[in-house]
Amino acid sequence: MSPGYPALRQVDVHTHALPQPLWRWLVDQGLADTDVPREAYDVPARLAYMDEAGIEVHAVSVSPHLRTPEDADTGFVRELTRRSNETLAEFVAQAPDRLVALAAVPVGLVDAAEEVRHCLDDLGMAGVVLATRGMGRDLTDPVHTPLWELLAQRGTFALVHPVAAPGRDGALAAALDVATGVSAMLHAGILETYDVPLCLAYGGGALPSVRGLLQRGWERLGERPALHHSPLDQLRRLYYDTAAFDSLQLRQLVEFAGPAQVLMGSDYPAPMGDTDPIGVVEACQFGPVQEMITGVTATSLLRLT
Repeated sequence: MSPGYPALRQVDVHTHALPQPLWRWLVDQGLADTDVPREAYDVPARLAYMDEAGIEVHAVSVSPHLRTPEDADTGFVRELTRRSNETLAEFVAQAPDRLVALAAVPVGLVDAAEEVRHCLDDLGMAGVVLATRGMGRDLTDPVHTPLWELLAQRGTFALVHPVAAPGRDGALAAALDVATGVSAMLHAGILETYDVPLCLAYGGGALPSVRGLLQRGWERLGERPALHHSPLDQLRRLYYDTAAFDSLQLRQLVEFAGPAQVLMGSDYPAPMGDTDPIGVVEACQFGPVQEMITGVTATSLLRLT
């Protein structure tokens, strides 16, 4: 351990769960497969994996892919969100020193902030997972103003996660979804107005690759008056997980944003997920700053004790 760092906890900020009561309900609704990785619903199995991988803490969320971004049934969205959060709270309570919950947010609904307040205050969750869209609305829609105000007031950690894009390649859609969603927030002034610790899933998707285009547009296409800080400055203040699945891209991400802005994230136990996220970081040979990526910063953002 490097001098000056606190006792290190290896923290994975991007993992998912499908608690059994929620899984059974979804199967009954015809909305889930009967074949799910055991670690998604069985806490002892997950802890055994974590021990083997050397990970002390998982920040766990129910995948936003359970709903489509164009769902218009408000009753269903509210029920799915509440069931997701209540069962997730029970799931992490089985190992409170190893698992912390990120609340599902009913993006697109006017009462999204109230659900988040319930999760933070009543269920003791450590943060939220924000789908890029919901109910046909993205995160720049004015309906989300109370949500942004609450997250900023609390300094709540938020993992920005893509949602399904039917009819398109899933991996490419995820990369583009993160990029377009965050670009929209940048240009709408959301990132400047609300000081929220946002972590972008999948290493920011395609966003780091187009940062030069965003900067040039701000400089030359009349976008400057709308923003007080340049796109590059704003992007450097965001957090990014390590689930880029490419060592060169991950090293470039750390070089761009700095090691304090990159957090270990695996997407475990999803099919695309990293099963050895610590090894992924170690392979990049970051040296002493690796500890910031694998646990130091996340421990602070999630307020782990």
